[in-house]
Amino acid sequence: GVMINGRILLVQRQGEERRRLNRTLARAGYAVIVTDDREEALRVLAMHPVDLILFDYHWFEGDRIRFLASAKWRFPDVARLMITTDLERAVALKALRSSMVHLFITHPYSERTLVDTVGEILTWTGRRTFDFDRGPTSGYKPEPAARPQPQHPPYSPLENGV
Repeated sequence: GVMINGRILLVQRQGEERRRLNRTLARAGYAVIVTDDREEALRVLAMHPVDLILFDYHWFEGDRIRFLASAKWRFPDVARLMITTDLERAVALKALRSSMVHLFITHPYSERTLVDTVGEILTWTGRRTFDFDRGPTSGYKPEPAARPQPQHPPYSPLENGV
C-alpha cells in the first residue's frame, strides 16, 4: 500500500483555492477529505480518523467559531490549522490564545509554507497521541479530572517566512 503522511479534513467553500489546496496536500502525500459544510465536517470527524483540520477562515460559510469550538471539545486530539488574511489577524490571534486553533498561516502563502506548516504541526502533535490541553499522553489516558486551563504549547504562530 501507499504510505500516507496523514489524514486532513479540509473545510472550505468550493472553488479554485480549494482545488489548489487539495492538489498541494495530495502531492505532499496526505489523504484529504473535503467539505464546505460544518455539520458534515463534524460527522466526518466522528466517523474517520483525521489528524488535522485545515480551515480557511475567509472561505467558510456559517458560524466559524462555533465549528472550531465543537471540533475542539469533541475531538481534542485532532490538530487545527487556520488559514486567514491579514485583515482577520486579530481573530486568528484570539483563536490561538483560546486554543481554538494550534497554528495559523496568512494569505498569501506559498505551497511550501503550507506543506511545511502541516508537517510541523503533525510532527509536533505526535499524530493523535497528544492532548493539547494536557501535554503528551503517549497512549495513556488517565481518569478524566476537572478540566485544566489550557496550557499554551511551546511555539509562536508561524509567520510566512516567504
